Amino acid sequence: MVNFKNGDLSLIGENGIGLSGGQRARVALARAIYSNAKILFLDDPLSALDHHTAESIVKKCLTGSLAKGRTIILVTHRTELCQGIAQQIIRMTNGTAEVFDPESVPRELLHTKNPSDSAAEEQQDDKDQTVEAMPEKFMEDEYREHGGIKASVYWEYIRAGRLSYWALLIVVLAAYRLLDIAETWFLKAWGEAYEGPRKPSKDPLSRLPSPEANIQPWLYGFFFLALAQSIIFVFAQASTQLMTYTAGKTIFENVMKRVVHATFRFYDVTPAGRLMNRLSSDITVTDGNLSSHFTLFAQLIIVWLTSILVIGSITPTFLAFSLVLVITIVLIYIQFLPTSQSLRRLEMVSLTPLISNFGLLTEGLGTIRAFCAQRRFQDRVIEVTDIFQKMDHFYWSLQAWLQFRLNILSAISTFLMTAIAVYQDLSPGLTAFVLSPPQADSCHQPKGYANHMVDYKWNLFQ
Repeated sequence: MVNFKNGDLSLIGENGIGLSGGQRARVALARAIYSNAKILFLDDPLSALDHHTAESIVKKCLTGSLAKGRTIILVTHRTELCQGIAQQIIRMTNGTAEVFDPESVPRELLHTKNPSDSAAEEQQDDKDQTVEAMPEKFMEDEYREHGGIKASVYWEYIRAGRLSYWALLIVVLAAYRLLDIAETWFLKAWGEAYEGPRKPSKDPLSRLPSPEANIQPWLYGFFFLALAQSIIFVFAQASTQLMTYTAGKTIFENVMKRVVHATFRFYDVTPAGRLMNRLSSDITVTDGNLSSHFTLFAQLIIVWLTSILVIGSITPTFLAFSLVLVITIVLIYIQFLPTSQSLRRLEMVSLTPLISNFGLLTEGLGTIRAFCAQRRFQDRVIEVTDIFQKMDHFYWSLQAWLQFRLNILSAISTFLMTAIAVYQDLSPGLTAFVLSPPQADSCHQPKGYANHMVDYKWNLFQ
């Protein structure tokens, strides 16, 4: 214990990586001796020890006050050390057992030490006693990125999904948006056609007959627009899945290459729970959530640009008000983003101890029960769970803070569009077209971006 800075409270690393073979044997033996068990099964704890240390343990530990009144079953090849203290010696050979009295043990069972070996072991023992103090911890703390996400991280993910697939996706989304606008305009013209004789115009829909006289052309037109939009939607989903699969596969292969070719030192200082966190939670995000929100972001940008063009061409006055709303939203977003990213990173860092604890519990369940340490490990699980839930609670509280403010701004923007449409005495068809969900949502796009896109920015590999 002299070599450890914190004595018996020192961290020895996962699976005892900070200990030598002899130290592991002595730690395991100490745990057994200091337990409350009445029967001890010791599986060759003397094999990793030099002769002097093994002899000291047999005399001071196995026959000391801590072993009094307990049954000790010791498996060992070093029978010469145990002959004087054992009450019974059993030799196992080829599936058979021979029982000997300690006083009548055959000479071939008593191992004698070579003087040169003993001298070498004693020299090594002296060397071990002069080693420097053990480090306070063997596991490196998990690194947490600070500040915003670099553009190179976004570019890395886009490259993983192939630029050609991204270009195809953007083209398909733009086509879907144009068909959406065309469908809304078609419904606007269809509704105005019931108002009576129409004035001649350059609109191709003005050439269609009145729906009161012949509704078939209107039904066919709407059907083909809806059919085309459905086909484009299928293509958009297929493009998204193709890009998602390609990006996820590329990133996973790169991660596995680095993990497989990592040095032994990396596995010594990296807990298994941290690797599980990276290869489960983060990969799950890249396989689904991240790509869908990249797609959503591209779609929102296209919808926002086209809606601004449509609304600006019909009610240019609204553009002045929209500029003020956008500036307000950007200011809110600047306050929200750094805090949101920091809380999300803290949440994911606190997830690693939670996963590690479950791994330790499943691997060492027998040992935990043997030492009656269930309560201590249960308290540890509750502690790390509380830390994780605390970060998660703060994060979603911040989301509610953002949601409240953006809902107010969205309601204000809808009210302004309605007031401007009424003030400018727009036709019912144009008013409905401007206030239709595809156009009115253009004022809600910053809200959608903040609620859907920012939530997953932390998931990009730092």
